[in-house]
Amino acid sequence: MIKWYFLLMLFPIAFVQAASEFSATPQEQAMCKALIYDRHDTSDTQNWGHMHHFCDCVRFTNRAMGNIGNDRNFEITRAIDGCDYVLSHTQPDFIMRGEVHLQKGKALSLQGKDPLAAAEFIKALAINPKLVGGYNTLADLYVRTGKRREALNSVSEGLKHIPGSKSLQRRYTELGGKLPYPEPLEQAPPEKPALPDEPSATAPITPSSEQTPIPGNNSPEKPSPDEPSPNTSAPGAEKAIGNPANPWCRFCP
Repeated sequence: MIKWYFLLMLFPIAFVQAASEFSATPQEQAMCKALIYDRHDTSDTQNWGHMHHFCDCVRFTNRAMGNIGNDRNFEITRAIDGCDYVLSHTQPDFIMRGEVHLQKGKALSLQGKDPLAAAEFIKALAINPKLVGGYNTLADLYVRTGKRREALNSVSEGLKHIPGSKSLQRRYTELGGKLPYPEPLEQAPPEKPALPDEPSATAPITPSSEQTPIPGNNSPEKPSPDEPSPNTSAPGAEKAIGNPANPWCRFCP
């Protein structure tokens, strides 16, 4: 009976100790605020309401990097669980999912699961091609596993998307990349050539002075140069318009 009561007395102590180990320290809270919340628009409350689990993923990954033994493995598991929670509870178009995949890949890499880690880095870059850390971390993984050509390809691809990144430029040189740096991708489609102006469907068409008269219209033809022009102002002259006897008006009735 005494042993049973003794165990009951120890249980709250163990629970409080475990809770305190899981809780974020003031330093970790400041790190999460600066790294996650202060850098982004958090107005999407539906998705950002789950991001404290991403903070767990980041801080337990950092704890695991400084520990050795069973505690390290337990912290890595906590980190992966935090990232998985965010991925399963946020929308597919959530802006932070690329960074979540990147952080999960880092935790998997600490476990020695390099193929799974590389897959997470590739997912992160597919979501956000401008994620500099994704290219750098993937390149580091390739170097560690003896795949320098793949590492250079990763950095080269990163420079196409973020040509001004100093870290990518440095890694490109370290991995044997030749100058100039890879040409950046086109950010905007080229402008279409301007089409020639077309006449308006309602615009009046003014005939040219050299336009050939259309037979049958109501405009009288000009007299031939060999024919004398009628002088309608002469005394007794007949009217030239509307008189059948007028030889210069072919179309008068």
